[in-house]
Amino acid sequence: MRTFQPILREALAKWVLDARIVSLVEIDPALSRGYTDDALIRELAARGVQGLLTCDDNMVYRTEVLEAIEDTNFSVVTFRRVGHDPVKASGLLLVHLSEVVKRYEHESPQIWQIGSAEVWPTDFYERLRSAKRHGD
Repeated sequence: MRTFQPILREALAKWVLDARIVSLVEIDPALSRGYTDDALIRELAARGVQGLLTCDDNMVYRTEVLEAIEDTNFSVVTFRRVGHDPVKASGLLLVHLSEVVKRYEHESPQIWQIGSAEVWPTDFYERLRSAKRHGD
């Protein structure tokens, strides 16, 4: 989500009070390569990082990852059905982050799986017929 970090940081600074987002590269470039998911969680927790945002929703279905989350009281936020699209992930994050921050518990392992349904346009003519039937 590197491309959209300025937008996210500006929104966080203005609207979401107690959260800060940094990329793995900003913490340590070595973190972005060569770690298994569970090892990454353990390393981030050891460095005082409290959570991870990721498009890899599959990681939270693996026992070793769940054990790492539990052992470190870590939080993982995944973005479901976005592939590796930073625009979709950023949008979902902006929509839901204030609720995640509000419900975050530092002493508890947490997983947030944020997703969206596929969007289709409303049938215009059905809407028009319905509005005429109801006098709207």
